[in-house]
Amino acid sequence: MTDFILHLGEEPTRYSDERGKPYVRPQYHYRVTEGRGEVLCGFCASPETEVARMLIAQKIAAPSHSLEVRRGGRVVFRTRPVGKWAGLTVREDDTKSACFVPYRERVTA
Repeated sequence: MTDFILHLGEEPTRYSDERGKPYVRPQYHYRVTEGRGEVLCGFCASPETEVARMLIAQKIAAPSHSLEVRRGGRVVFRTRPVGKWAGLTVREDDTKSACFVPYRERVTA
């Protein structure tokens, strides 16, 4: 049984920040549900991984809880532990297609 379901919008949307500068990467609308209903909602560039980190940080989910990713009602990523998704991020560059890579927290000085 799946503990949480991440519902993704059909198409990415480009948004701009508060100064009107467009985001470099498209933003996906997401909605996370569980048995009681919706628990998170918003926009981000890599919802599969960013949402997993938010669920753990806000103590909504434990790393062992399961997360299924759907787009338009179809399962696009099989059920995995939230902790597994939280340990990944998406890497994109001009020479390679997008792929999941291990997440490294950014340290700001």
